[in-house]
This record gives sequence, C-alpha cells and structure tokens, in this order.
Amino acid sequence: MTRHLLRLLAARPGPQLLLDACWTLLRTTLLLTGLLLQAALDTLANGSGDWGQIPLWAGLLAVNEAARLALWYGLVLPRLEPGYTYTVRAGLQDRVLDALLARPAGAAPRHPTGEVVSRLGGDADEVGVFAIWSASNVARLLVAGAAVAVLWATDVRATLALVALIALVTAVGRALGGPVERHRAASRAAAGEVGTRVAEIVGGLATVRAGRAEERVVARLAEANAVRRRAAVRDEVLTSLQGAVLRATTALGTGAVLLLVAGQMRAGRFSLGDLALFLAYLPFVTEAVHTLGTLPGRVRQAGVSLGRLAQLADGPARLVTPAPVHLRAEPPPSAPPPARSPLERLTATGLGYRHADGQRALRGIDLELTAGSATVVTGPVGAGKSTLLRLVAGQLPPGEGELWWNGQRIARPQEFLVPPRCGYLPQEARLFSGTLRENILLGREPDESAVRAAVRLALLEDDLARMPDGLETVVGPRGQRLSGGQVRRVALARLLSREPELLVLDDPLAGLDIDTARALWTNLRARRRALLLVAHEPWVLREADAHAELPRA
Repeated sequence: MTRHLLRLLAARPGPQLLLDACWTLLRTTLLLTGLLLQAALDTLANGSGDWGQIPLWAGLLAVNEAARLALWYGLVLPRLEPGYTYTVRAGLQDRVLDALLARPAGAAPRHPTGEVVSRLGGDADEVGVFAIWSASNVARLLVAGAAVAVLWATDVRATLALVALIALVTAVGRALGGPVERHRAASRAAAGEVGTRVAEIVGGLATVRAGRAEERVVARLAEANAVRRRAAVRDEVLTSLQGAVLRATTALGTGAVLLLVAGQMRAGRFSLGDLALFLAYLPFVTEAVHTLGTLPGRVRQAGVSLGRLAQLADGPARLVTPAPVHLRAEPPPSAPPPARSPLERLTATGLGYRHADGQRALRGIDLELTAGSATVVTGPVGAGKSTLLRLVAGQLPPGEGELWWNGQRIARPQEFLVPPRCGYLPQEARLFSGTLRENILLGREPDESAVRAAVRLALLEDDLARMPDGLETVVGPRGQRLSGGQVRRVALARLLSREPELLVLDDPLAGLDIDTARALWTNLRARRRALLLVAHEPWVLREADAHAELPRA
C-alpha cells in the first residue's frame, strides 16, 4: 500500500512541492540563526570584536526571525497546510462515495454503516494529516542534512556520534513499527465496531423500547467500548513507547556529543561560537532522528488507513486517480437526468441470479412489459419475487439474462434504469431526516405542481391535512415520526414526482385497508405507464393485465 500512498501524494504535485519549499525556507531561517550566532560570538569572544556590532547582529537575527514568523503564520499555518490536508481528505471521501454510489443499489452492503462512517472520518483524516506531515518532514530531513554537513566541518567526532545515533534509532523505530501497525489497525477496527453498534441502536430505538432491552443493548455497547478501550490503550502504549525510546536515545546521544565537545573546548580547539552553532543545530539532528525512527510506522499507519478506504472503493486504483475537489468554490452543477425515453416495451429474457453465498435465487425468467400494462408477480415466501423486481429495476448487479428497452439491449441496467426511465419502491422504504417536502424532492429543484400531484396520487392529502406544518413537517431520523404506511406513501410520492416510464413496486398495497388500497391502485393505473408489482390481493390479480407466478425456490 506504500506505493499507492506515494502515488496519491504525487497526484497533486503542486501543493506538495509548494509546501515542501515553504517548509524548507522556514527551517533554513533557523540554520541562518545558528550561523549568525556563531559569527557574532566568535567576533566578540576573540578579543578583537567591536561591541558596537551588537545592534547589527541583533538586527539580522530579528529580521531573520520576523521572516520566519511571517512565512509560518501568514502562509503555511493558515492557508497551505489546511488547504492541502482538506483537499487530500475530501478527495478520498469523494472517491469512496463515488464507488459506493456506483454499486447497484440492491447489492448487499459489504461493511456495516458505522464502519463506513468511521473509515470516511478517521482513516481519511489520517491520510490527510500524513500528507502535510510528509511535506514538513521532507524539509526537516533536507535541512538536517545541511546541518550535519556544517557540524561535520566543525567537529568530525561529534558528528560521527550523531550519525551512529541516527542508525541506532532508525533500527529501533523499525523494530517497533510492526507492532504499532498491527495495534493501530485493531484500534481502527474496534472504533468501527462501536460506530456500527451506535448506528444500530439509534436506528432501532423503537424496537429496543418495545422489547424493554435497554439494559442489554447498553451492556453490548459497553462490551464494544471495552474492546475499543483496550485496543486504543495498547496502540497508545506502543506509540508512546516508541516515542519514549526515540527521545531517550536522542537525549543520551546528545549528552555524549556534548561531552566530546567539552573536551575539545578545554584543549582550545572548539570556540564559543562553535558551541553555540552546535547547540543551535542539535535540535535539527534530534528532530531528524525522531523522524527517521517514526517514519516507517507513520508510513505503515497511513497505509493501513488508505487500505481500509480502498476496501470501500473496490481497490486503491480509484483512490489515487486525480479528481477535482471544490473547497473554496461551488462545485459544478450535477449532470442533468437522462433524457426521457418513452417506454413501448421492456423485455426480460433468461433472468437469473445467485446470492453472494452461491445459492441460486432465480433461473430462466422471461417477462414482457408494455406501456400502460400492469403485471403482478406472486409466489411463495422465498421464491425470489423481490429479487426479480430488483433485477428488472437495475438494483442488483447483472446476473444471467438480458434486459431490452424498446428493442435496444440495456448494457448497464444500474445506470440506465433510473428516473425518469424507471422508478423502484422497495418493501422497506427509507426516508431521511428533514421535512416531507425535502424527502419528496430529494435535492431536486422545487416543483410545487409535481409535488402536489405526487402527494395526491400517493394518497397523502388527508395525512397532510392533519399535520399543522403540512409539507414542512419534520419526519425525524428515518421517518420515525410517521407511521409505517405513511413512510411508504411518502417514498411512493417521491417516486411518482419523477414521473418514471416504468414503475417497479414491491408490495405497495401491504398494510392498507381495502378502500385505500383500491384508491391507490386506481391512481397507479390512471397514469397509463408500465407497472410491475408484487401483490397478493385477489382483486388485483383479476384486474391486472398479466400475472407472473414464481415457483418455490
């Protein structure tokens, strides 16, 4: 995954190189500070210095420090670093969401919702922070190399001690890198499990209360939190141990170097300016040592996060492909919906499907739907009725067989069978937090006439009349403030507002009284569009134009 991480950083060379250059300038000003101190102290300590030059040296130091602070607080900290890290993070999140939305809607989710949210947050943040960390530390290593060259010219033995220290700490960092990576991955996985359980609890509050299972649910959440706590503690202990070893080793090496320098000062071969230079440059070497020790672990840590995101995006190739990110400007308008293609005939030949476990759900199903016709699908439990509807609506990945629209083969049903061509209503309708109007429009431009017509067709007018806020009524998370029947009819109104040529409805009359069911059936037939639905009412079978009965699976 390290190779893909480097490709990700190389995908935006401009911000990376600019940040590298700024960090190099920042650290170069600190190098200049050491050289200015050396020159000033040597001039004053050799007995021939002009004390009147003190204001000059002080002025040069002040100008150098002012330039450093201006670059740091004026450009790097407020603009370059946030812009770069948020660009990397937003790009990863955007491409993962693209991959998730590109999958057929009816395909089984590969990861729990809480795990997906955790990865989109924590793992994308980890990679974004690594991007600016790498820029800062590339400059740190470059400037540290220059500092080592200056120190080498000052005292070879002390510099060799530092080089030995670098080799030692690098070895220690590599030794601890593997355990750090394993425990960091375990910590991330435990955090995702907690997120999943929280999402399940919030989504099923009514069920929890009805079953009086609050204590058991809280106990299960506490167990997950305990696992996460133990994993986080192990991760933090190992990370802290790695940092402590690096800091202790650096401190011991620094002390040894200072002892060597002190001996040479007694012999008169090391000036006061040289000592000031050495002390000023020791932090550069110390930081470089720390960076070299932690570099393998940080790279592996970012690689773990990128790998977890790649699992959501069906591989790392999509993640490292450059894509526009709009942080300071409005994104371009969404692509317009596909052109309406009036349906004359939809033909399905030899449709078949196997579940992920290899179990066959359907085999050799043929259907023909014409404009204005109503086809009812029936069959025993487990016969594959919902699977058939999802195949026809493009909600499942293509299995066996083909679909034809007006005589033209549909190559990618999940992309072709979308509104205004096809609309699909599953058994379990899903609403979002917001108002009824927002759930019906779902981000489209407001069209009051279309909304009102959809409300009428879905038999929501009486429900709205009893709601003080009407279409502005807030439905709550997943529509929890509405009844089950209201949730399904709001979802149906959302579908009808797009006026699709083909309606695919999974048991739309379930749970309705006979009068409401007949009224809804009449409204659906009055649209004179192709209709494919699951229904079990005898009167629906009598009035339908065609009937497809599936055998027992």
